[in-house]
Amino acid sequence: MSKTLSRETAENWLKKFYGEGTSDYVSIDEIFVNTGREDKDAEVNKGWLYNMMSNLRSFGFFEKEYETRNGTRVTKGIRLTTKGRQVLRSQPVSHTEPSVGTTQQAHKVSFTSVQQDVKALRAQYPEFVITFDARLKNEEEEEVYMK
Repeated sequence: MSKTLSRETAENWLKKFYGEGTSDYVSIDEIFVNTGREDKDAEVNKGWLYNMMSNLRSFGFFEKEYETRNGTRVTKGIRLTTKGRQVLRSQPVSHTEPSVGTTQQAHKVSFTSVQQDVKALRAQYPEFVITFDARLKNEEEEEVYMK
């Protein structure tokens, strides 16, 4: 099953990949360090990064750069595209009320979007147990919410 990330989540992952760097290029090894995965098994990291890059590909933030090792083409790093540079050079998102004259983009929330966000949070914060639970309210609970 393919996972679709929200644009905000994708931007946050791109920022993690690049860390505090100012270059348009980041190596695979630097990505592992910047995301706190430098101590993980190399094969596990390779699979994780392949999946992350697949999930981020549709946003067009970066292009892979390759090299040849022992006759095999391997990814050596990624280079920002114009879109990616705009994301990394932008100001942090403010969580305050919008100023007069600005518009806020509506975000449609669904069980699927929440599940995707929880999955992304689990990957981002493996040291936490993150759960998402939804159940129908019964009539007694409904009365409590209505008060």
